[in-house]
Amino acid sequence: MAVAGDERAADPAHNGDFTDPAAVRYHVRGYWTFAREHASVLRAMGQAAQVSPDFARIVAGFGAEQRTDIADHVADFPERGLRLPGTVDASLAMMFAAVDGILRMVEDGSVPLADEEAIESITRFVYRGLTGRDC
Repeated sequence: MAVAGDERAADPAHNGDFTDPAAVRYHVRGYWTFAREHASVLRAMGQAAQVSPDFARIVAGFGAEQRTDIADHVADFPERGLRLPGTVDASLAMMFAAVDGILRMVEDGSVPLADEEAIESITRFVYRGLTGRDC
């Protein structure tokens, strides 16, 4: 996952300005696509983390590192007159939790969305949550 994130960050299409809905969409799409392709592995890791406190700390640390890597995408929001819903870390955690939650529901069939519909819906939800604006 870290390698995939690094590759997306090096992509010329990468935009780290989360005041731009396209930048949020790029990140949502990247995480959605990765999580969709590796859903069974990610699910197994989550289950292992539930039974092993040591593994849970490793997984939590990895998530924190991923959020730290993109914290600069929202760090200047106060200077731009924008108020995040929580701390930078909590706000980014909410973004990833939204993707994870909808992905689980799409995969179990309880929320019928095609990948593009899910990406667009999550992007709009996250963008509104982070900026208070609509896409």
